[in-house]
Amino acid sequence: MCSGWAGESSVLDWIRTGIANHIWILSSFLTFRRFIHNCRDPQKAQLRILKKILVRNASSQYGLNYEFSSISDYPEFARKVPIIDYSDIENLIEATAGGEKDVLTCESILRFEETSGSSGFARLIPYTAGLIRQFNEGIGPWIHALWKNHPGALRGRSYWSLSPATKERRMSGGGIPIGSADDTEYFSWFTRWILGGIMAIAPDTARIKDPDQFYEETLLQLLGRRNLSLISVWSPSFFLKLDERLRVNYRELLKKLSSSISSSRLQHLASMDIETLTWKDIWPKLWLCSCWTHASAAGFIPELRNRLGEIPVQGKGLISTEGIVSIPIAGSESPVAAIQSHFLEGMDLETERILPVYDWKLDRRYEVLLTTAGGLYRYRTGDVVQVTDFYRSTPCLRFLGRSNRSSDLTGEKLSEYQAIRMIQELHLQGFSGKFLLFPRPHINGAGYILLVEPLNEHNATEWRYRLKNIVDIAEGELRKNPYYHQARSLDQLDRIHVQILTGGSYEKIMSSFQKKKGTSDGDFKNPVLLRDSEIRYEELELYFIPED
Repeated sequence: MCSGWAGESSVLDWIRTGIANHIWILSSFLTFRRFIHNCRDPQKAQLRILKKILVRNASSQYGLNYEFSSISDYPEFARKVPIIDYSDIENLIEATAGGEKDVLTCESILRFEETSGSSGFARLIPYTAGLIRQFNEGIGPWIHALWKNHPGALRGRSYWSLSPATKERRMSGGGIPIGSADDTEYFSWFTRWILGGIMAIAPDTARIKDPDQFYEETLLQLLGRRNLSLISVWSPSFFLKLDERLRVNYRELLKKLSSSISSSRLQHLASMDIETLTWKDIWPKLWLCSCWTHASAAGFIPELRNRLGEIPVQGKGLISTEGIVSIPIAGSESPVAAIQSHFLEGMDLETERILPVYDWKLDRRYEVLLTTAGGLYRYRTGDVVQVTDFYRSTPCLRFLGRSNRSSDLTGEKLSEYQAIRMIQELHLQGFSGKFLLFPRPHINGAGYILLVEPLNEHNATEWRYRLKNIVDIAEGELRKNPYYHQARSLDQLDRIHVQILTGGSYEKIMSSFQKKKGTSDGDFKNPVLLRDSEIRYEELELYFIPED
């Protein structure tokens, strides 16, 4: 097994872990208190962050081009600094990667993190010490709030999901690292030191390239920890993959563990029924699971809860490679805007007005723009959020999906978050399953196929009997998009077509899609709206159940 794993939890390990957790709770208190205070006046907090970013980067090439030193308020910032996406600064990123200094930021670039855009091509996001501090200004309040709401979650070991190494860490032309040695590099050095005494698995597990070996090593280390109290993963689909491997290989895993754990622990694990066991059965001290719960992740939560057992699930905030947008805080159902990390703006999807986060309105939907200490200024993230409430005076945000994942066969401008709303309505009407929406080829007229993998055979039979009802619900939701409604009214688009998939098809389609994107298991976000540029119709046809 990986170095750093010491087998079953001992009394000494319980004490050491308890001390490390206590230090983390205490160290996060100041950022938590500051965040709560700032939520009373988000405008003041945000303008302070904006000023700091502009002053510190005024002498960079980008700062000189857009006169950062002369900007005194938000209206002037909005007037002088353009809204951008990655293509607008790609040449500047390349220059930075080549070794050129002070291009986007005056800080040294510690490394680049790689992320894939809507086009599928890799993008390099620069990381500076200032950006890492901004991340921790959001993570600190979240951790302290987590402890206040779920104190048992920070009493034992924590499983922070590590992504298997899909790519070698390499150097840019200018000698700057591309990629992280492990996922803990997103934290400050102090937090990383604390995590060394808390994490349930060794960080070097992430260096294992073979997926089968990676999952096996992860599960062996987890099974060896009696004091697992917190699971923190990004995607619920990643957890379900881990759970599936646990169940399929359970007896074999126990054989490999037999010499590493006590006979009482082994007997406890061996006595369980693989078919019915939950994670709470295996780890009685497990207190909380934190993962994505909004947008396309929402469909996986019922199954995740079944596998976990009687364990609360906390929705993560909106965090991406580029920055942190929201964090879960006590007293709010949706995560709260991370107002002490970056400067946040949003484009109102109805009016197309650009507004700072402190001017956002209840129930309105916004595409998020980030200005960070990493050299991104008014950067379009493509993430769409909706204001659901206010925590003190700060917006609470529900992630709806991606604005730049869309389909436009005839001018209908159908976005992923609209597809997600349609699927959520189907769930509310009692139609359970895994869903994908795909633009239909122009053979017998343009339109969309709703691909469905029912939960079981009985469910599949029910779907066939109620196809018209399903189509009516789906059409009703999609027609709320005025462009889709117009295209349907003018017969430019056919009615949506429902196609039932064979069992296991959804995972196979997602696996194929993920490989093409080159995304690790832990970071993969299951799309809902597929595009024909990403996967061919002929590939999907292989999974269709023939229609009667």
